[in-house]
Amino acid sequence: MTKRLVVEDEASAELRDAARFYEHERAGLGVELVDTIEAVFDALANGTAFSVKVPGIPDELGIRRVHVSRFPYAVVHLEEADAVHVLAVAHLRREPAYWLGRVQRVLGSAPLKKT
Repeated sequence: MTKRLVVEDEASAELRDAARFYEHERAGLGVELVDTIEAVFDALANGTAFSVKVPGIPDELGIRRVHVSRFPYAVVHLEEADAVHVLAVAHLRREPAYWLGRVQRVLGSAPLKKT
């Protein structure tokens, strides 16, 4: 069953910024990043992505990440019965869990803190 994919605005902005950076570093590299992450998005929607737990985040929240091959990024997402919410396209060498505030909007719950 294909799930609806919802990419949060901040995650889209992160992808655009990263693509712009890589394209500036080498022509075509930004396009490769976008293609690779879009393949992750497709795999998430189709249920074929290999997701792993996000360290320090309670399992019951259902927040997981998919590491992006060849780039130091992960697609952080929240799975629901009928949809996958992409919370962040997170650089793995930068501040961890900066995206936690976004979970509140999706879940409608109290602000989360990393454990």
